[in-house]
Amino acid sequence: MVDNPIAIDSPNASISWDLGNWADVTDEVEGHDLEDGEIDLLAVETAVAVEQPNVSPVQTNEVRDNSGLRVGLKKHGQSEVIGTAALVVSSSPDGGVVVASNPGRIESSGLYKEKLYLVKLSRVVLAPLTRQRSYNNIPQPHAILYYSQRTTKGGLLISEATGVSDTAQGYPDTPGIWTKEQVEAWKPIVDAVHAKGGIFFCQLWHVGRVSSSGFDVVEIHGAHDYLLEQFMEDQVNDQTDEYGGSLQNRCRFPLEIVEATINEIGAEKVEIRLSPFASYMEAGDSDPEALGLYMDQSLNKYKILYCHMVEPRMKAVEEKGETPHTLLPLRKAFNGTFIVAGGHDREDGNKAIANNYTDLVAYGRLFFANPDFPKRFELDAPLNKYNRETFYIPDPVVGYTDYLFL
Repeated sequence: MVDNPIAIDSPNASISWDLGNWADVTDEVEGHDLEDGEIDLLAVETAVAVEQPNVSPVQTNEVRDNSGLRVGLKKHGQSEVIGTAALVVSSSPDGGVVVASNPGRIESSGLYKEKLYLVKLSRVVLAPLTRQRSYNNIPQPHAILYYSQRTTKGGLLISEATGVSDTAQGYPDTPGIWTKEQVEAWKPIVDAVHAKGGIFFCQLWHVGRVSSSGFDVVEIHGAHDYLLEQFMEDQVNDQTDEYGGSLQNRCRFPLEIVEATINEIGAEKVEIRLSPFASYMEAGDSDPEALGLYMDQSLNKYKILYCHMVEPRMKAVEEKGETPHTLLPLRKAFNGTFIVAGGHDREDGNKAIANNYTDLVAYGRLFFANPDFPKRFELDAPLNKYNRETFYIPDPVVGYTDYLFL
């Protein structure tokens, strides 16, 4: 549960309890005023009711509180991940509720009826970032320090793109997960993130299988005009069979990958990253919004964990430009938790959350250049500047684990 939780008197906590009042309770605990709808991107503070353990749930439901946090009412005792900024709770016959601060690891010990606890969760996500420091495609010990440096309790990290076969690699020294040696090499890295209370997702290139290295969730890489997006986009897909031509046909293969992955590990452990507006490597689509909407609507039936979208303004790698497009229609079309990535700073990240444009915001270059990035956002502290010249060098320290903390 929560380290040293703050307990305060609570109203009767029932399934119909007004979740919209949580912010008011948080204000009382913190002793400061909070405007209606005001959100702290970095540390969303939510008071939740808890109950005594070993009480059977009576129903399953899903609601949203007024901050936009996704709250899933799940059966007591199930170990399900439903998101960094989500709370796993269960209802009981006497109206109690159980909450887990680490989604995916529900603990029922030490809970007391009709108490409220303050839980801190983060909406800041480490975006998947290719770093090219996995020599011979094997994750290295220096990655333990790199990822653990950027881990906070309740924070979500997405690994750099990880290959599923020796033919799936596009760059030198990127990690793989198709051999036993690679799987074993990932385990201490994942363990280090979990030891600090973080949640770790593995992004797969050319998704084909999922191994047992301990990651919480798999992210299917369907963005940046790699294999899956090449199928989706009409400017590069010239096939004349059932995988080419119409929008439905072009999206068939990515959706088959989603379905196959779900059949292997379950929908609650699957997410996908998409960039329908991108035009990397001379690829693109003539109607990117229609492509994004079709994928969102198709993904809804699978009930996957997240949809992770790249902002339209990121038309090319590391290049932000002006565009009339927005992800808002795609956000509205997708029924699950939504992550956006692409050129956000603290101000517009907070604005995106406050305007219900997204549930979570993924940060890349700013996050790896500032291992204590969530803390800096919380304090509105100055940020380290990243050095582009060290993004992809093979050095295990320089430009990797040598960025300074506050």
